[in-house]
Amino acid sequence: MARLNILRLPRAVASEAPERAAEPEPVATARTLCFDCTWSHAVEGHVPGEAYVLCGLNGVLRDLPFAIARCTDYRERSARKDARVGFGAGV
Repeated sequence: MARLNILRLPRAVASEAPERAAEPEPVATARTLCFDCTWSHAVEGHVPGEAYVLCGLNGVLRDLPFAIARCTDYRERSARKDARVGFGAGV
């Protein structure tokens, strides 16, 4: 005679408290090049990644909505005042 293997259904168990979801970790934000540039006006907040950066090149303040990695007009704050900037700086 053939024997059937029937799966047993689990018994009803008293409901347990659901596990707390892990709190999301803050995403690391890229540090913008502008914080070390002569032309920039940068403000950092108390929360990591909270910053407001304006570029003051040519006397006009431009809002920079993202972190800058490379810039043709970048000039270090510690550089000489007569140092050339941009693509022709090495010539």
